[in-house]
Amino acid sequence: MLSLLLLPCAWGVMMEVIHDQVRCIAEDLDSGIKLTGSFTVTPFGRSVDFNVTDPSRLELVNRLEVTKGSFDLQTKNAGDHIICFKNHNNYHNDPTSRDDHTIVDLKLTFGAAAVRFRDDGTEDSIADRISTLNEVSKQILSDISQIRTKEQVTSDLEARTLKQIRRTSILSIIVILSVAIWEMFYLRRFFIQQKVA
Repeated sequence: MLSLLLLPCAWGVMMEVIHDQVRCIAEDLDSGIKLTGSFTVTPFGRSVDFNVTDPSRLELVNRLEVTKGSFDLQTKNAGDHIICFKNHNNYHNDPTSRDDHTIVDLKLTFGAAAVRFRDDGTEDSIADRISTLNEVSKQILSDISQIRTKEQVTSDLEARTLKQIRRTSILSIIVILSVAIWEMFYLRRFFIQQKVA
């Protein structure tokens, strides 16, 4: 399973799905994030089963034997949202097929990049445009808040780690000095006993 970092943008991946194999990608998203995606299956004529599950393993999208598709959803729970493809095609019995490999080309967008503006050539009302811009600005603010939260968590972790390293360093110095002092007394006593004997 591939895991990718959260970036407020779009990305794509091509993966090979062999017969009876399931390939999944997990994307760690917060709640309230817009997620859209599209995929195509090649070579021509091959199909896959496709599903998207949320962190509680609830299926958000489930499509069987598709050659291409798209999805658009809003996350409700924070955590790993898993996108899976399963290949049921069996080309071992087909003499015209040279291999049983199916390629899936997946493109995902999430966060503010996933909000689509209407571009159908018609005149939208000002209220619709304001609503869309409001949605985009809320998504951008959500992304910024999420980045700040992760930055704070990383900063706190860094401070705790630095304290632990300092404690460990001081303890190591104390142990080394104690062993050195003990060794000096031990060697002194050893040489005194050697002189006496």
